[in-house]
Amino acid sequence: DVKKATKELGIDWDTSQFVPLPKWFPCPDYEKRGGEYDLYAVNWKVPIHVFAATLDEPWLAELGEFRPEVYTISINPETARKKGLKDGDEVWIEAMSGWIDSEGKERPPGKLKGRLYVREGIHPQCVGIAGNFGHWAKGTPIAKGKGVHFNTLLPYDINRVGPLGCALDNCILVKVYKA
Repeated sequence: DVKKATKELGIDWDTSQFVPLPKWFPCPDYEKRGGEYDLYAVNWKVPIHVFAATLDEPWLAELGEFRPEVYTISINPETARKKGLKDGDEVWIEAMSGWIDSEGKERPPGKLKGRLYVREGIHPQCVGIAGNFGHWAKGTPIAKGKGVHFNTLLPYDINRVGPLGCALDNCILVKVYKA
């Protein structure tokens, strides 16, 4: 049905993932892993915040200060050791892939800075960022500068939209280095 509808509308849509049984499909960056871009950036939600909307609530923002994984960049101890990084280091995370905007202009890969939190609860091939924080607006004085903005790393490209759920793919290869 999807194939028929998209064809009628003149939309070139990948329908290969519309299968009756679960099947693994690699993300766009999966095959490119290696060299200095050797980690996947992953994101999760924390139970004390609703997206980034509650970060300007004083009590909730303060609660995040008691959990070191909330406003930092998480990395596995073995991965940190291999990269010469330690808990509390300020690091840069740089995405491998940029994107093409709606006007056909090439945009550079995302890059962000944050404080490192070394912990066992993160896979050795990943760096983790909780929530979508890192506010910069003057109108959010409590949230301003608190945490890391994961979406900065996302390449906003039509080729990164999942054909099933039409959501932006979060599989991002990054490199991490000391700031």
